Amino acid sequence: MLDGWEGKTSFAGLLSGAVELPLEQGVYAVEIPRCFKVSFLPCSTGGRFKGRDPTVPIRRLQEKWVEGADILYFGKAGGTGLRTTLKDRILLYAKFGAGRPVGHYGGRLIWQLAGAMDLTVQWKRTSEEPRLAEKCLISAFLGEYGKLPFANMTR
Repeated sequence: MLDGWEGKTSFAGLLSGAVELPLEQGVYAVEIPRCFKVSFLPCSTGGRFKGRDPTVPIRRLQEKWVEGADILYFGKAGGTGLRTTLKDRILLYAKFGAGRPVGHYGGRLIWQLAGAMDLTVQWKRTSEEPRLAEKCLISAFLGEYGKLPFANMTR
């Protein structure tokens, strides 16, 4: 599903500053690495942006889990009228997961996985509207697994 993607690193690698991300629009995906043991945390490590607690009940996490899927989330950066780059958006997501109160509430379920900083994120620049590219990825996933990726809340 992720053929032709440009880069791949862990969230921990991103926060260490060891990876250079594109200053262009595109799409990104969070993937579960091999040998990752899935365990849900009772409280999210995500930041409390505007005071909102991103924690959801473990029962909800269990319902959202997609057995056998490697992809946990698809996101986008930029688009018509938006100057957000892949670098901006992915780093914001990683900082949110590290507990910083920044605005990346989408994909928040990731941050209730124990060891979430070891998850990998991949990215791809796109000349097409990033929202359309993201929708295509989500639709393909839905077609294969019958439900949305774990941390995507909407199509």
